[in-house]
Amino acid sequence: MPIVGLSLLAWLSCAWGEDEPRRGEAAAKQAAGSRQDAPIPAAPPPQEAQPAPAAAPTWPPECVRTGERVIGALARDDTGVAEQFHAFYRAFRCPELQLARAFGCLVQFQDRAEDLTNPGPEEISACWRDPATVPTDPRRGGAARPRR
Repeated sequence: MPIVGLSLLAWLSCAWGEDEPRRGEAAAKQAAGSRQDAPIPAAPPPQEAQPAPAAAPTWPPECVRTGERVIGALARDDTGVAEQFHAFYRAFRCPELQLARAFGCLVQFQDRAEDLTNPGPEEISACWRDPATVPTDPRRGGAARPRR
C-alpha cells in the first residue's frame, strides 16, 4: 500500500507541474508586451575598475612603541635591550611578523648607507610604518625607495 501512495504522489506532482510551464509562458508574453511600450533606460557609463589602495595596518600604540624599540636596539647590535623590549612586545600580543619585516627594512637601509651605523628615529619609524619601503640616507637626499 505505501508504494501505491508514493506512486500516486509522484503522478500528481508531475501532473501538477505540467500546468506550470503554460502559466509561465502566459506571464512571460504579458510581461514582454508591457516592456515593448516602456522606454529603454540609458546604460550607465562604464567605470574603470581601480584597485583600492592598500591601507597600512593600524597597530596599537603599545606595539608601535615597543616594536620600534626592539628593531632600533637590534640595529645598534644591542641584543640585551632588544630582548627586554621584546618581552613587553610579546606580552602585548603584538604581531611577531611585523618585527621581522621592519627589521629587514632597517638592515637594507643600513646596507645602502654603509657609513651610517645607527639609524635615526625617523628611519626606524618609517620602516615600522611601511616595511616594504626602505628609507634613504637623509645626508644624500631623496625620498624613500621601494625595496628590491
